[in-house]
Amino acid sequence: MRSFWLGCIVLLLTSCFFGPVKELKYQIEDAWDEGKHVNEPTPLKQIHQKKGTQMLWEVNTNKTDSNKPLNIIVQNEKAFVLSAEGQLLAINHESGKIEWEKQFDAVITSGLGGNNKHLIFTSQDGYVWCLNLEGGLLWKSYVGMVDVQPLVLDESVIVRRNDNQFIEIKLMDGRQGWTYQAPTPPLTVNNKGNMRFSDGVIYTGLPGAKLIAIEAASGALIWEVSISRSKGASDIDRVIDITSTPVIDNELIFSASMNGDTACLDRRSAQNLWSRPLSSYVGITDHLDEVLVVHESNSIYSLDKITGETNWRNAELVGRNVTQGIIIDDMFVVGDYEGLLHMIRIGDGQLIGRVSLGDNSPITNNMIINEDDTIIAMNEEGSIHKLALIDIDIPIDESKVLPDVLENEDEPSPNLFDKLKDAILD
Repeated sequence: MRSFWLGCIVLLLTSCFFGPVKELKYQIEDAWDEGKHVNEPTPLKQIHQKKGTQMLWEVNTNKTDSNKPLNIIVQNEKAFVLSAEGQLLAINHESGKIEWEKQFDAVITSGLGGNNKHLIFTSQDGYVWCLNLEGGLLWKSYVGMVDVQPLVLDESVIVRRNDNQFIEIKLMDGRQGWTYQAPTPPLTVNNKGNMRFSDGVIYTGLPGAKLIAIEAASGALIWEVSISRSKGASDIDRVIDITSTPVIDNELIFSASMNGDTACLDRRSAQNLWSRPLSSYVGITDHLDEVLVVHESNSIYSLDKITGETNWRNAELVGRNVTQGIIIDDMFVVGDYEGLLHMIRIGDGQLIGRVSLGDNSPITNNMIINEDDTIIAMNEEGSIHKLALIDIDIPIDESKVLPDVLENEDEPSPNLFDKLKDAILD
């Protein structure tokens, strides 16, 4: 008993390293929650429904590979959808009508990239495919295995091979230009974050919590920096790869690593401006003066961009395999493993909307917000939905859109861990 209270005192004395007591409480809770999501998703509470969605159209594809979700981009008033089996659909963005369909003799390995003239994807046999917006093949170029969505620029496409070699390919004819080989540690995860382009520079995360900047014109490395250090005891715990896409706001760049930290850097000098012990697998979303981070436990944080301090934290979706969110007006919208969309008010982190896309199928981590503030979301069964966010006001006892999951009325007595958290707050 004596050692327990001694541990509590040490915990309180070391809280200065983690910010205010509120921050320490959040870190304790998220550390406690990590690893529970497979078997113990948080039961959903009833909410006062203030936000809902209007279905504008729905398209059901013939997708058959449940292990590889569809990929989608929007260009020239069409939504282009690509399956792992090589099926490419062009959907009228306004009506949801399928305008044409192509079938390619290829197993698709990367997401679909594109601009207002080209569609780009890679196949299992190591080729990069370039199509026009009518689905016609322009060229193919062999580069090796690529699982990351190609980055399509005005005159070239950048692909990142699985061994972290970056290759420039000319859009005009498929000729290869510069290459850059980034280091690859012996133990990494399969998932790699997408590339981000801004002001002539390509930014992306690497294994080992490294963030790099590459000049797009020449392939020259501008800087490389680590945003986290491995802290785990096992080999798996020491994997701190960056599996999400960096976020850029003027001179600032934000990135997060799994089993590691969330950091803000000066993107010209790579100087670390602040860092938080806040790990994330799906990444960060930009919003005005804050960034929203989905923690590995699925808690959602709003962080001040300048200081890194927490504005609020929502832990109502812990363990529900939450996707990276999108922002519409003052709403942060995320999907979960049961096919539900959750709407969180950004001002205070309150959950004020929840709708089901049906099928009880997980929402894929590639939701799109359109210029008219509509949403395109899809699930792993291949169902694609275009939705508009609407205002509603449904009292708790009359809600028709909540799943049949009610909060347990018999609250369990607080355990020792909960008492410790309450003692810290008091």
